[in-house]
Amino acid sequence: MEELAGNDAGRKALIKMLKTLGRSEEFMTVMDKYEYEKNLTH
Repeated sequence: MEELAGNDAGRKALIKMLKTLGRSEEFMTVMDKYEYEKNLTH
């Protein structure tokens, strides 16, 4: 995901926030944690 952000500070901040939310149990009740983790590695 970082390569999609490039050098744009706003995009980098968004990716950082998404990664933080991905570790949140409250947020993960909405998303499937396995799918989220799989998408982070691709």
